[in-house]
Amino acid sequence: MATASPYELNALQRDWIAGVSGAALVERVQQRIAAIKAVGGEALVRGVMILESEPLCFVSAFFAAVYLQVPVVLANPKWRRVEWDAVAELVNPAVIFGDCPLATAARAGVEHPQTATILIPTGGSSGGVKFAIHRWQTLTASCEGLSAFLGAGPIHSCCVLPLFHVSGLMQLIRSFVSGGQIAFPAFQDLQAGKFPEFAAGSMCLSLVPTQLQRLMAQPRIADRLMAARAIFVGGAAVPRSVEQQARALKLPVVLSYGMTETAAMVSALSPDEFIAGNTNVGCPLSHALIKVIGEDGAVCSVDQVGRIQIAGDSL
Repeated sequence: MATASPYELNALQRDWIAGVSGAALVERVQQRIAAIKAVGGEALVRGVMILESEPLCFVSAFFAAVYLQVPVVLANPKWRRVEWDAVAELVNPAVIFGDCPLATAARAGVEHPQTATILIPTGGSSGGVKFAIHRWQTLTASCEGLSAFLGAGPIHSCCVLPLFHVSGLMQLIRSFVSGGQIAFPAFQDLQAGKFPEFAAGSMCLSLVPTQLQRLMAQPRIADRLMAARAIFVGGAAVPRSVEQQARALKLPVVLSYGMTETAAMVSALSPDEFIAGNTNVGCPLSHALIKVIGEDGAVCSVDQVGRIQIAGDSL
């Protein structure tokens, strides 16, 4: 297919995903590799679309496509007809993993993604379906920035967010590249107190504010939340009442700023700063440079309003 793969298949061999051995994972990835190769050069030109709801099916297809360096298009299995009509104008994948209303036959008038790109869906500020274009290198650069923020050691992820979204996908990649583990429990399992069996103080949990609020409403699991390494909260503004309750429980909440285009977080506030009463999005991570630019093109001073400008290895 393409040039040297960005990772070695044997790196998947360790037992790092809950519910499947490393050997079984590699076998599943090899099956997806064979399915992509069977299509021939069309996969390298038009790419592979993944809209698997089941995590292991998604993981197998994703790592197979990345290994072969074919364009990867992530898709939301719950898109409606109007979204699929928009997607059909943007991409024309040669291989589709998952149930999809699009056909794999070649269509004229579609500009194909570049080799080894990873297209992650985003609604965009103006609405409609769009794709942020990444590469393996931009995604791993984001992981390195977060690792520097958290400190040394593997990142163990408890993932309850969708893998087609940057918030879920980055948890998968962080655990892989850092030598960590990842589990995919149902959110209802967490509400019932059934958390992954990670070592105390090692679990990283990513939540939207409503999920954090629902978990804090279960007093019997407060100790599990308090024992987390970090609880990343994003996707929407955090209500003040949720912040106050999390602070009262001394939860290791990390407020952050980022987007699909930046491969998730580019700035973060440490748990200690959050518990101390700070409510901002912290400082830029090591892989990012953030400026606020005024209408005159100059960098704004404190308390001035301007346009956020981001540069970094994750773009």
